[in-house]
Amino acid sequence: MLPEYTVRYSNRAKHVRLSISAQKGLEVVLPFHSSADCIPVLLQSKRGWIEKHLVVSPSKIKPCLPE
Repeated sequence: MLPEYTVRYSNRAKHVRLSISAQKGLEVVLPFHSSADCIPVLLQSKRGWIEKHLVVSPSKIKPCLPE
């Protein structure tokens, strides 16, 4: 089963990129001219990396307190 993800096309990207953030979760960035057909294969091949980085350690979370 594939994890939930969002797709973003970028004019500046030259290669497919995966990024994970607390706000957006897993994001797949594709060059503007590429097709989203490659995403399922990419996510399967990077499954270990995705699972490792989706687990957030509590010590890495910094509270956002207003100043």
